[in-house]
Amino acid sequence: TLYRWVGDRDQLMSEVLAGLSTMTWAHAIDTAEGATGGEKAMDAGRRFMEWTVAFPPLRQFAEREPQLALRVLLADDGPVIRANRAGFRQALDAFVPEQKVSDELIEVAVQCGTALEWAPVAIGGKPEIERAGRMIRALFETSL
Repeated sequence: TLYRWVGDRDQLMSEVLAGLSTMTWAHAIDTAEGATGGEKAMDAGRRFMEWTVAFPPLRQFAEREPQLALRVLLADDGPVIRANRAGFRQALDAFVPEQKVSDELIEVAVQCGTALEWAPVAIGGKPEIERAGRMIRALFETSL
């Protein structure tokens, strides 16, 4: 069966969503806009969050199965978080290659963005993408 290849349901969902995250980050980076490299990197992150939360199957999954969705989306070293860290790193490398951003700072930004995007959805609220953007910008204020 499929589970023999990928493991349990959490692992299957994680792998599928990680693949979608990777593709969405690539498109967000390709279409990012801004006057400076830092603005383009932040725009890529904003686009990523807006597109993923607007994707009906993912949104419905988070609303229907909030515990599983949060477990998969926020797992500390799960495939989705790894894909999102890699995507954000690619955006920074593409738009502000002269800035050397630590893995720890990227981790904080990705966890913050993911939590503010999906936790509200899981409890029946609206994603806080603008708030996530402000917080992430504040993290990088001196770097970008």
